Amino acid sequence: MSQTNKNINTWFMDVFSIEKTSPTPTYQQLVNVVSSAVKENILKQGDRLPSINQLSAHYQVSRATIEKALENLKKRGIVQSAPYKGFFVAENLRLEKHKILLLFNNQGSVNDLIYKSFLRRVGSNVQVDCLVYNNNAGLFNHMAKMKSCDTDFVVIPQIADDFENLFNNIMNLPGEKLSMLEKYVEKLSG
Repeated sequence: MSQTNKNINTWFMDVFSIEKTSPTPTYQQLVNVVSSAVKENILKQGDRLPSINQLSAHYQVSRATIEKALENLKKRGIVQSAPYKGFFVAENLRLEKHKILLLFNNQGSVNDLIYKSFLRRVGSNVQVDCLVYNNNAGLFNHMAKMKSCDTDFVVIPQIADDFENLFNNIMNLPGEKLSMLEKYVEKLSG
């Protein structure tokens, strides 16, 4: 193993840790830290990442979690893979911001506080668009369809006269790209 790969393995195994109690999903923590490390030039183009098995064993998470993080990074153009060789920081690196659409039912001082807190929590490598659908399921559906497939959705639903229509529109969003705040909806999976 080259000195560079030893340094990268040391960084992953000794410097980066997964916060088990964090509200941020484990795979997203890995995506965030690798993205930041690339932007800060800790990880450089062509650097080989530890194997899926190494990361899974070290952080005591499933292979599926590590694979989900690596696939997310691959889709964003941050890493690339080579059969039987592993994952590497992409040679033709595209450092674009992660996109999130934050959907509020209404505008108000509480939602303003939530928005500001959300921005502080996600950091500077994320582009957050905030839209208000004013308790209108049709408007919600239109705004969600406007966004490209590389956008994650954070929805703050509130009980509305038209909650069934809103719920049906929420169900049409990709489950792996959806987070809901404030309300647990039993029928919703993802």
